[in-house]
Amino acid sequence: MIKFFLYSKVLFFITIAILSSTSLNACNEEIIEGKTETRRIIIRAEKKQDSDAIGTVIKNAFAGRDYSTNNEDEFIDALRMAGALSVALVAERDSEVAGYIAFSPITIDEKDVRWFCMALLSVSPNLQKQGIGTQLVKAGLDELKQLGGVGCVLLGDPGYYGRFGFAAREELTLEGAPPRILFGFPFRGECATRKCAISPSFC
Repeated sequence: MIKFFLYSKVLFFITIAILSSTSLNACNEEIIEGKTETRRIIIRAEKKQDSDAIGTVIKNAFAGRDYSTNNEDEFIDALRMAGALSVALVAERDSEVAGYIAFSPITIDEKDVRWFCMALLSVSPNLQKQGIGTQLVKAGLDELKQLGGVGCVLLGDPGYYGRFGFAAREELTLEGAPPRILFGFPFRGECATRKCAISPSFC
């Protein structure tokens, strides 16, 4: 049986990919006191000096959430220290970090098959529902494809991630996780096997 292994705090990732330095620009509009103001959002690769700001965005985004483990920022720090963030992007607005997304590689039977897992997506609470998360997901998936990625998996809201191409798939299972929140997105064709088991990486 083919198994996907999502390594995290134990730092067993063996595949390290290099991010391109290309930045993506976009604009979003918000209504301020009756008038529309356009703010430029820059999507770019994370930098070393972003780590504190990224941690703050993650903490604020997950604060008070029933599903939060209260250590999402530490999880990302562990992946970063292990060199296991294949794609890590920030959304920057007014020179400040407004959002963050990260992807890590997964393996099948300890083999690199160019599949990835969306480890985390977060946007500052006061900037949510303005399209920043959508920009981050699209940019992140584009980066994975440029790296030669074959597909991506995640645990998330079906109403949100379905728009990007993610869907529930019978061949993907995760012990203890409801099938309704486990999604896969093969970039080319379908998953090669009907029997897959994904081990949790953030228990």
